[in-house]
Amino acid sequence: HLLKNYISLCIGSIFFQSDKTLTYYNKLNQLLSNQILKSGFHYEKSFDYHNSLLYDLSILNDILGDNFFDNSELSDYLIKMLSFSNRLNRNEKILFNDSFRNYHFNDNNMISYLSSKYTLNDETSIYPFKSLRTSNFEILAYLSDINPIHCPAHLHDAIGTYELWFNSQKFITDSGNYDYNNSQNRLYFRSSNAHNVSTISNNSQSSLYKPFRFGRIAKLNELIDQDNSIEICFSEIDGIFYSNRIKRKIQSCTGLIEIEDTTNKNNSFSYIHIHPDVNIERVSSQKYILSKNKNVIVLQIENSSLIDSYIDSTPFSEEFYRIENKKTINLKFNNQLRYTYISQSN
Repeated sequence: HLLKNYISLCIGSIFFQSDKTLTYYNKLNQLLSNQILKSGFHYEKSFDYHNSLLYDLSILNDILGDNFFDNSELSDYLIKMLSFSNRLNRNEKILFNDSFRNYHFNDNNMISYLSSKYTLNDETSIYPFKSLRTSNFEILAYLSDINPIHCPAHLHDAIGTYELWFNSQKFITDSGNYDYNNSQNRLYFRSSNAHNVSTISNNSQSSLYKPFRFGRIAKLNELIDQDNSIEICFSEIDGIFYSNRIKRKIQSCTGLIEIEDTTNKNNSFSYIHIHPDVNIERVSSQKYILSKNKNVIVLQIENSSLIDSYIDSTPFSEEFYRIENKKTINLKFNNQLRYTYISQSN
């Protein structure tokens, strides 16, 4: 909100109090230096707030340039943010944290237009995400805990969640975001249950307190990032203690994506949220067939510690105040869970 305020003050000062422009411009850049991560992503880790800010900065940058103002510092931040958005631009929207469809512009069109106007940087980091690919699959994993602690408002309780594409079509999705009210909907969409995670408590990794606040939060203990795999170890809240320990390993192999979760307790839970446009067939408790627009993949649960699996209907929302249903595979297991996504043709 401060960033948007200083953008407005910069624009207003150009037309009404030009002697104030430099003051507001310097304060804006100081805030950007604190809020833009090395990868170029905004530190609140919401794609829609990031892109909304990018949109406003591009307008300010044009106005400053047209009025012969030295806007080189702002241009550098704009290009850094734009380069990040371009690296993670997908035809089907990424829904991590508080993400939803913008009402006042089209994300894809904006990114495409600005990318043709500016020379993007060659930075490859997409922190706090990790993309693993095969010839047909892409899995995008989320690697952050609730961080920064002083600004958790738009963060969801979802260490290690992921979204999965096959032939550029999204099959596995996060649930999205429905509203900002003090409601059960808001609590659900922020909770671990609404994400593709494993948990021991069958509730949430952290303590959800209010629509924009957390109580005690889960801790990310270790992150091992390699070319074809990512390993995330964290401790979730159980009462007042961090007694629940979970490790997730995601790796891409030839023609498949494999996920392995290890917990320190029996009767653990895992959720796999299926995009609403995907058809699902339960072949057995260990095998599901997912299809979308003539693309077919198989979800195969590999190990014998599975206690039960079943399909449930859960909420999905990629627009404010527009809700629909999706299918969710619920898995109950003892200590270890391993499953793979593989093309049916394989």
